[in-house]
Amino acid sequence: MRGRAWAIAVVLLAGAVLWVRRTELIIHTCNLTESTPPVPALALTALVVGLSLFLRRLSPPWALTRREVIFIYFFVAVGSIMASLGVVRMILPLVAVPYYFATPENHFALLHPFLPSWIGPQGEEVLRTLYEGWENGPFPWQMWVRPVLLWTAFLTALFLVFLGLAIILRPQWTERERLPFPLVRLPLMLTADLDPAKGEESLFRSRGLWMGFALAMMFNVSNILHVFNPTVAALGRMFDLGSLFTERPWSGLRPLIFAYRPEVMGLGYLVSLEVLFSIWVCYLAQRLAGMIALMSGYERPGFPFEQTQGAGAYVAMALFLLWVARSHLRNIARSLRKAGSAEDSRRAYRWAMLSLLGGLAVVLAFARAAGMALGVAGMYFALILAFALTYARVRTETGTPSTWLFPFWEAKRLPLRALGSAWFEGQAGYRTLVGWSVLFFLSRGFFQSTLPYPLEGFEAADRVGLSRRAMAWGCLVAVGLGLLLAFAMHLQVFYQYGANVLESGTTAGGARTRLAIIEWSETANYRLAPRPPEPVYALAAGVGFLLCGMLLVGRTWLLRFPLHPLGYAMATAYGTQLWGPALLVWLIKAVVLHLGGVRLYQRLVPFFLGLALGHFFTMGVGWAFLGGWYPEQANVARVWFL
Repeated sequence: MRGRAWAIAVVLLAGAVLWVRRTELIIHTCNLTESTPPVPALALTALVVGLSLFLRRLSPPWALTRREVIFIYFFVAVGSIMASLGVVRMILPLVAVPYYFATPENHFALLHPFLPSWIGPQGEEVLRTLYEGWENGPFPWQMWVRPVLLWTAFLTALFLVFLGLAIILRPQWTERERLPFPLVRLPLMLTADLDPAKGEESLFRSRGLWMGFALAMMFNVSNILHVFNPTVAALGRMFDLGSLFTERPWSGLRPLIFAYRPEVMGLGYLVSLEVLFSIWVCYLAQRLAGMIALMSGYERPGFPFEQTQGAGAYVAMALFLLWVARSHLRNIARSLRKAGSAEDSRRAYRWAMLSLLGGLAVVLAFARAAGMALGVAGMYFALILAFALTYARVRTETGTPSTWLFPFWEAKRLPLRALGSAWFEGQAGYRTLVGWSVLFFLSRGFFQSTLPYPLEGFEAADRVGLSRRAMAWGCLVAVGLGLLLAFAMHLQVFYQYGANVLESGTTAGGARTRLAIIEWSETANYRLAPRPPEPVYALAAGVGFLLCGMLLVGRTWLLRFPLHPLGYAMATAYGTQLWGPALLVWLIKAVVLHLGGVRLYQRLVPFFLGLALGHFFTMGVGWAFLGGWYPEQANVARVWFL
């Protein structure tokens, strides 16, 4: 990969971080980096493709090649996630909230002796001005150098673990199982005009694309106009079917929200019929279980504990994926023990194992230094890796575009609920619970959603003739540089405006600050009143594990078994946002395949991709900028790409 591609990628990543600064923090019209793929990566890639096609006519040597643009796309996609609400924006409140928001009522003072001094500056004025604004010239960046470098090293080490897993699993998933990698089609079709010799379909020249784009734009513009003038007819963003069921036992079906998600419907067209069918059937089965429980007199809040079931299902799926790949893993072990003809492959696996084991050692050492007992840290990161592995499988096999499509928060909440806080405090004292809260953002945020990007990047690199090594280095550098840029951007804007009023905050911070307050309040209360074990959560996770295992057996041994285990896992992890679009796309796709077969299905692919792109560009680009001039309307018409 030539130096100019690296330079352009770095510049565009810096531009993406500034874009996030304005859109997500200051005017807060939408969360760009919450989308899959991230809106900045899509928009900037389209811009680079347009400029390259223009330069091809004026000065061909200056035009970028398709390989370079693909490299830039993944560099910006991975790096921009670091500036998102799921990574750096969750870390900064964690290190400041226990001090700034400490009151006699919330008992945050109990936490102070157990908090590591290196996770963030502890000076009263430094943390006060983080939330209230700094008025004495440049913000005190010297106080943040060591914490920023330590957090960057920790998350880069965790990404090294993901990168090692991606290198090891790539041959199994691409060459043996031949997974479709649906989301890779998007950057490939965006860049097809840069390599016309291959004769691939171009999105820009497709009428279907622009029809889908226009439909998504009409949908979003009508919703925006409705905010300005309620007489304008608009669909809105969802329809609450649960509002129709107000009497018992039908009220047990709630929540039952049919979400209008153009990006899920557009990219969901690439998902197989079996998975689409399984998503909505399994979700409605969960709602039916809630109604049956209400009929029988069982009214425990949260039943049937879908996300806890999802945690069990994701663990079962991760174990199954490792079991299926056992022969491939044995071959890797043999190739590392003896030299063979495939020296390049052997070198790659050696680097992957070093990345995996070295990164894991750094991660566990960091957790231990934060105060966690080594066994608790091992259990926590085992769950994080299991969820990340299954999420990567969801993305590479189905392409469902949701960043939150894993049992978020469950890697921490499930063990605490099932075993009780006293059990964990008995492992290495109260310091374990405090250290666990320092790292809770890994379960509540979505850093683990970065694992699929190297896998998708390797697949895209193979299709355009780009070196996998260049893609691996690009993703790794993007994480490290993205973290540094994200910390610098967030600290600058926090001290300039005050974190209390950013991200739609009033006087008590935005959503991330509220999450940190909840987390530290729970941890402080464990000191005063330990949380007792609640076996019902362990039972729910066991049910999820067992049901997913039964579906895996059914798919393996029974011909044309209708339910897919990934569909069940997705329905329990985040079915509220998925089941409605999955049902609609399933109906459309079934009719298309029945009437026109594969040929009609392929002809309609650009239309549905245009539907997703139209939503991303209308709300992530158009309204992201225009909404800044209409703050009241932007607050109502705010979009989350969940």
